[in-house]
Order: sequence, then C-alpha cells, then structure tokens
Amino acid sequence: MAGKTPLQRIRRWIMQSGSERSACRALLRLTREIDADPDRVSLLLGRPPRLFNPDANNVLHKPPGQFPFVDDTLCAIAGGSTEYAAPQSECTRAVRSHITRAKTLGLPLEVELKELGRRLEAARAVAMHLEVVAGTHQEIESRGRASSGRVQDAATTSSSASTSPFSSSTSSSSSSSSSSSSSSFCSSLRGGGERADEHAFFEAWLQPGSLKRIPPQRKNDLKVGDLLITHPLSGLFQPVFDNAVLLVTHVSTTAVRAIVVNGLESSKKDRSTKVADVLATVGSDEWIDMGPDGKLFASDAFTVFLADPVYEGGPVLDGSLVRDLSWVHKHTTFVESSNRLSKNLGLGGSLTEVTRAAAAQRAEGKEPDLKFIYGCATWTPTQLEIEIERGVWIHARSPGATEQAQTTARTKSSSSCYPSSSPEEAEERGEGGGEGG
Repeated sequence: MAGKTPLQRIRRWIMQSGSERSACRALLRLTREIDADPDRVSLLLGRPPRLFNPDANNVLHKPPGQFPFVDDTLCAIAGGSTEYAAPQSECTRAVRSHITRAKTLGLPLEVELKELGRRLEAARAVAMHLEVVAGTHQEIESRGRASSGRVQDAATTSSSASTSPFSSSTSSSSSSSSSSSSSSFCSSLRGGGERADEHAFFEAWLQPGSLKRIPPQRKNDLKVGDLLITHPLSGLFQPVFDNAVLLVTHVSTTAVRAIVVNGLESSKKDRSTKVADVLATVGSDEWIDMGPDGKLFASDAFTVFLADPVYEGGPVLDGSLVRDLSWVHKHTTFVESSNRLSKNLGLGGSLTEVTRAAAAQRAEGKEPDLKFIYGCATWTPTQLEIEIERGVWIHARSPGATEQAQTTARTKSSSSCYPSSSPEEAEERGEGGGEGG
C-alpha cells in the first residue's frame, strides 16, 4: 500500500475483488449516461413503503423487499419519489453513496450493484424502445402511410442495439398504450398530445422556468395556488388525469380540493358539452350569487354563456352548480373579485363582472378569454401526501402566483370556485378524487 494516495486506498478498500471493480465501472458508466439524459429512466418504478386505502381511509405499510438499500437508492435517483420516477440528474451521486454504504454495512456489493444496474437498465431499455416506436408512428402519420412492419423493425433494432452487463431478456416488453409517456415526461408542463391547445390558455402561467418543483416529503407544504402535475404513467387509466395539470383551490386539515386547469372538453353522445347541458343536468333553478347585483336563477345568470364549452375539472361532482362549476379567465383587471393566480389569470369572481368582460371582448369580434370547468378532485391530506410521496403527482409552485392565490383566497369569498360548501362535506359523503378515487 506504500505510495498510494488516500483516495486510492479508499477505492481499494471499497472494491477488493476484480469482479466488484468491474461491476462498479459498468454501473457508473450507465449512471453517467442516465445523468446526461434523465428522461431515459422516467419509466423507472420503485417499491413504495406506504399506500393509502381510500375505502378504509387508512395507510397500508408494505414490508421491505429483498434489496431495501437498492430501493432507497432508486428513490433518490427518482427525485425522491418512491414509485413513479421524476429523475433529476442525481443518478451517479446516489450510486456512489450506495456503494459506500453497502461496503460499510458488509453487504454483498457485487450482488447489490448488479441488482441496481439491472433495474436501471430495464427502465432505460423500455424508454428507448417506446421512443423509437413513438417516433416511427409520427413519421408514418406525417407521410400519410401506415406500416406496422416498420414500427416492429424499428423497435427490434432499438432492443438489439442496447446492450449492457445488466440487460434482461424481458426488459424491452411493454404496453403500446404507454408509447407517448416517456417522450412526453419533461414536456408535461408545456403540454402535449391532445391537451396541447388547452395549455395555450395558461401558457404564460405554466412556463417550466417559472415553476419550482417541491420534492416529495412526508409532510408536504401544500398551499392554495400550487400545481399538481400528473406523472405520465400514473394517469394512463384515468383519462381526466392523463397528462393533466391540477390547481389546488382549497387546503384544510381535513380535505384538499383541486381542479384540472388543462382539461379536455367534456363530451356527451359524441358532441361537446356546453354550459346549457350542465344546467340541464343539475337544474337551472339554482340561485347564483352575482355579486353587487344580487342573485339570479342559473338559467338567467348564464344566459350569454349557454353555448360555451365545458372542460373536465375532475371526477367529483356534488350535484350543485354552485359547487361543481368553476371558471378561469384572463379578465383580472375587470373582475376584481376573482382569486388571482397570476397578473393576468384569475379564478372565479363575480359572474356579473365576468359577463361584462366577455361581452366587451365579443363586441370587438374576439372570443372571451374564459374557460368553464366542471367537477374537481378531492383528497384527505394523508391520501394526497402519500400520492405525492409515491410520485403520482409532481408538486410544483409558482412562488408569486401561489402567494397571490393564498391572499385572495383568504380575503375573498366569491362564487363557486371557493364555495361556502367546503370539500370536507364531500369527504363526509364518501366522495373523492385522485389516483384511487
């Protein structure tokens, strides 16, 4: 050991056998490639230690797996999420920490490294496979021809081109319904697929550079005005949440409420749902607070908006127009009673003021900067905390917008967007939203 530097002595102590050094080098090569393009492991799935049972309203604790320290390292690589990954270019650092810890605790280092590498390589192989399939489909559609053979050839080429000491013969199998998930992960803030046009309404507010990601933690500091962005995998089987961005509109010790702000147009019998359809469903004889102008029946209050489309805001409906219908607009200058999300984006407010602002735009031959949102999502705080911990939702915040929304939420009690009937009542009736709702 004479002449060895301290760093060289540590390296030799950590990896005493040639096979351990070989496994370590292979794994670190893989992690450097992943750090250069974190999206390649966005399909990495972990083993969550906690789940929430909405039926029993309790927390389920899962026993640790065969490789608990590997699970901890994958959680660090996944951006702190225990199940769905939101990688943050921390792969190499997390693996180096795992190597030191495994050796210190006397764990079988080579076995640990191979298991860690196998799971990372499997996630990367599936992501690469789906990117090729998605890219090939786009190429076929742009040229106006369908050739399933070319898709299969491209996928086969992708699978055979990716070789690694950690590769598994089953690592490339996946569902074609996920083909857009890996490639659209980092673009979820900007919007993609069918929701791209809906993101345009919120473009200035949802700029990725203006948002701060709040890492998952046991006690999430959730605030009114925060955003919950659906992980591409967690919303695959719930269309209302697939590729969705939710705005938190209510936070209390017993319930959390949010609405999908980039929702698709609701549809009924192959046609778009209009405000008139909502009135026909829940009844048009409900009183609507018009602000200084007093109250009107819903049929009179929404007269000028009957033909406007309605967008999906979530799966929870209370059966009341006042509590189920929200509106988001860009008329904050004219609708002073609205809850401001940003300088030019408001939620709710006096329907009289909204009607006047929309009429002024229509008089100029423009479509009103207004969206009606029907429905919402609700959780108990513990349920949402665990879903964020698992990575079902990516918790994001626009600092200025959140502060503004909180201030207006405390000082205003305007119409349906912050209803007097709070989400706690919905929880008592057994309603709920979110992944399990």
